[in-house]
Amino acid sequence: MNEKLEYQSMLEMPISSSTVNVSTTKKKRVKKKVKVNPEKVKEQLLDKINCEQNADEIVLQQPLEKPEEDFDKDQLDIDNSISQSNVLTEHATKKKPKKFSIIGVQLTVICMLALTIILTNALLPNSGINAFFSGVFKAEQVVEKDERTYSDFAPVIAMGDNRGLAISEGVISFGGKGSIYAPCDGVVSALNKDENGKFSIEITHSENFKSYLTGIEYAYVGLNDSVYSNIPVGYLMDDGAEMCFYNGDGTLISGYTLVDGSVVWEA
Repeated sequence: MNEKLEYQSMLEMPISSSTVNVSTTKKKRVKKKVKVNPEKVKEQLLDKINCEQNADEIVLQQPLEKPEEDFDKDQLDIDNSISQSNVLTEHATKKKPKKFSIIGVQLTVICMLALTIILTNALLPNSGINAFFSGVFKAEQVVEKDERTYSDFAPVIAMGDNRGLAISEGVISFGGKGSIYAPCDGVVSALNKDENGKFSIEITHSENFKSYLTGIEYAYVGLNDSVYSNIPVGYLMDDGAEMCFYNGDGTLISGYTLVDGSVVWEA
């Protein structure tokens, strides 16, 4: 036995082996060029055309309608699927009917009510709807009457430096020049100008109390203007201006005195 092999078996060394395969290369086949005969190709083409024409004539001579038994089951399935697809396409192309929304219904009702109101107003002026809307939109402004009497007021006479104030039978006369003020808050109810160019101003303080000024050279107010005791209503240039008071029935009030420019009513 070979010593080398015995040594390898003692050491339990694996024996390796290998094989080598050698493949031969295939040679490519070279196609030989075949010479084409033009005349032969021409004849083959003509024969092919003639055969196709004959086949078309045969097909035309056959009946167009086939018996029911000749129909193929697959062809029927195809036709059914095509018809179903056409039906689905028609349903898809149809427009869906519009649905009335709640808002649309409400708008329609409102328009109808508005039209009814307009026609009612035009044809029936004394209808209940007209009375209702006139009461809503044309509410009368109720103004409470001021029924205070003169004794409820505390007039103050203010004219420049208040020089030359004098009372005679309920008429107050002024001297000097300067701005003149209303004795109380009120509204100008009359404004006149005499032949001498001087103004007369009537001021209404309540339904039962008025004041009257005459002999004013310049008037600072107009008719229906509101006046206040701390804002001048006119201007005096010289002597001759007067002031007096009237009650609700137009009677001159004379039962008062002046104390430091303030009116004190007699009890």
